[in-house]
Amino acid sequence: MLEGERSLRPCRRPLVYPVLHGRRRLCDVGVLFDPDRCQERAIAEHFRTALRAVGARVRFNFPYKGTSDGLTSSMRARVPPEHYAGLEIEINQATLRDATRRRALRVGLAAGFRRLAPVAGLPGPGRGGRKAVGKAPS
Repeated sequence: MLEGERSLRPCRRPLVYPVLHGRRRLCDVGVLFDPDRCQERAIAEHFRTALRAVGARVRFNFPYKGTSDGLTSSMRARVPPEHYAGLEIEINQATLRDATRRRALRVGLAAGFRRLAPVAGLPGPGRGGRKAVGKAPS
């Protein structure tokens, strides 16, 4: 990352165990972020709204804390909040097995990314940024 640039690092991971210790995990998507970082909270709320619009059950900082050890936390320690936002999106394996729900998640995630630039304070299309994400494939 160059001096003065902003970076957003979204990460998608599978929520591997739909059932853990005999308890069913009742969410389709977990959005992990550091609640003390205002920009990360705003981005997380943005994605929650986009995903709920397609019927997804969304929980914040589930199944793990968004501040747990990992690359995202390591980057937060190295880069100030005005230059870095890290977000992890955990998708329930059970949700991915259902084609209709999987398609809906793709649409919700694509919509979230398309409208992300103003929320994240990043340059959008025509302002030094890349083109917006196109329509999600079926």
